[in-house]
Amino acid sequence: MSIALICSTTLFGQHSVSVQNNTALDYNFQVVQSGNIVLSSNQYTVMNTLLTAYANDMAMFEFEPDTVMSPDDTVYFDGLLTSSNDTIIVQMLVVMGNAGHEVFYSGSGPGFDLVWSDDFYFHDAVLVSLGAPYTFRFKRIVDMSDNDDDVLFAVQEDFIYSIDSSDFSNPDVINVMSYNIQMTPIVSFNFIERATYFPELISAYQDIVVVQEVFEDMTRINDLTPAMVAAGFSYYTTVLNDTGLSYITTPTNGGVLIYSKWPIETEAEIKYANCSNNGAWDCLASKGVKYARVNKLGKLYHIFGTHMEAGSSTADVQYRLEQYGEIAYFMDTLSIPVDEAVILSGDLNTGPKDGMEYDSLRSNTNPIIPQHTGYFESTFSYADTGRIIDHVWGQADHLHPIASENKVITFRSVDSVMWGIFDFSDHRTVVGRFVYPDIKPGPLVDTALCAGDSLTLSVGSSDPLTYKWILDGTDIAGANMNTYIINEANASVKGTYYCEATNYNVYGNQGDVLSLIFYPEGPDTLEQSHTFTIADIGYQDPCGVGVPEEEQSCDIVVVPSPSDGRFQLRIANFEKYEQMELFNSVGSLVGSEAVTGPSMRYDIKAQGEGVYVVRLTGRAHSASTRVIIY
Repeated sequence: MSIALICSTTLFGQHSVSVQNNTALDYNFQVVQSGNIVLSSNQYTVMNTLLTAYANDMAMFEFEPDTVMSPDDTVYFDGLLTSSNDTIIVQMLVVMGNAGHEVFYSGSGPGFDLVWSDDFYFHDAVLVSLGAPYTFRFKRIVDMSDNDDDVLFAVQEDFIYSIDSSDFSNPDVINVMSYNIQMTPIVSFNFIERATYFPELISAYQDIVVVQEVFEDMTRINDLTPAMVAAGFSYYTTVLNDTGLSYITTPTNGGVLIYSKWPIETEAEIKYANCSNNGAWDCLASKGVKYARVNKLGKLYHIFGTHMEAGSSTADVQYRLEQYGEIAYFMDTLSIPVDEAVILSGDLNTGPKDGMEYDSLRSNTNPIIPQHTGYFESTFSYADTGRIIDHVWGQADHLHPIASENKVITFRSVDSVMWGIFDFSDHRTVVGRFVYPDIKPGPLVDTALCAGDSLTLSVGSSDPLTYKWILDGTDIAGANMNTYIINEANASVKGTYYCEATNYNVYGNQGDVLSLIFYPEGPDTLEQSHTFTIADIGYQDPCGVGVPEEEQSCDIVVVPSPSDGRFQLRIANFEKYEQMELFNSVGSLVGSEAVTGPSMRYDIKAQGEGVYVVRLTGRAHSASTRVIIY
């Protein structure tokens, strides 16, 4: 692949060619000079021989023609940028006349050949490098400092990340993005440009975006949030620890905000107890944790976003260690059911290369750390493999995913408004994808079988889990599928049938560099089991003796079952019912309330262990099912 770059002007002075590398590739660089005169190496300057990945406006070579060229001389410079099998040629042509010199620029490459130009407009084309789409763009730059004009060339990798459209319609798959967007007054700029153009780069199928360092209120209100809403994120929390709150006394807020394409049912927040100004002036903001419960198509996700203490002073480290515990305590206070998903995301200012701090973070928050498949660091510290301090993690005390990954990507733009800015932040973006089990066992099967009958029981899941069927506390030999068939029923089939579904995952065993860094002591094995009461089976001989099961019990599902006393009733056709009653094992009424919707939550831990009966009644309908508390 070759790209030609040639610049034009009649000004006197030194001209330089710079390259903006918006790709993950390193390019070796060398200059080949030709023309009717041959210059010595000290008559032009090669400023860099390596264009590093994501290098910003790197000056590659420069030339001052007035001292070495005579009228009618022509000088060509071919600057070869080479990576793998691709070569980009940055080319400059200088022509000396009687009244001064002229410099022209143009560009060519795979599938395009632009005309030479000497204007101040953008010139661009689309090309393919290493099988991926790239944008090629360049523009002449006015340099008033030494009365010359320079040229900036940029190559942008257009493909950043994608999400399968099927993820968006699947309630068991959640895609969460974490991004420290660096909207920090005084120390960063270009708020409006970055806030306006960043949302356009987000996948249409992204579920949730957790942003940090949104300290600049006016930009958040007038630019970022409207752009996020336009991108489909209709639901969002308030900013963490807003300065409008009476108990927040810092100059700026906590900077964390959660955007969602799905309804946010509730939100909460805490402020970290301590901060330090030794390393990063963290006490200017009210850092803490933002929480949102998101309902994606009926499945609840508990999202925590945070931005932790920055800096490396003794106080900074101490306060981060304290904040790991504060995160864990905040999670505990919310009493999130163990069968619901919890995701921790944000700029934790801690990564796998931080030794004792990283160990403390893991021991306090008990995270599920997905495999990393993207770039090798989340800041712009070049060639610092594993310097990942931005994370999107699961949580092992709650529902485990059956699959998960983190991917570090780099948002940049060569749009005319972003030209010269290029970066949206001094952090890269982390995108987490989690697939959770879908287990819907259905209503309790309460029936009696006759001799020779057959019955198929199902746990209501096709996920790649390990299944085990249990009859009255004893494992059923060979019953390890998601269904169990009773064939040729006899007296031995009587009893209560359970299915235990186990989610078994090994993390950190991929063998890649990042897995070894994130799991320095070797792979972690996580195992989580869910036990469901599927059926109470009786046996009739002779056939026909027994009590018919309630026809309407299929309208009620208890989740989870059995439970620790906290459960949810899912009621189909709830409009048919008016009242819910709860009876204990001896038939005493222990609670009742009106039926108000298709989902009702209860906490009866105080009633103690045992078997309870839930009965729904209406004018013409009734239904009942069992609730087992362990």
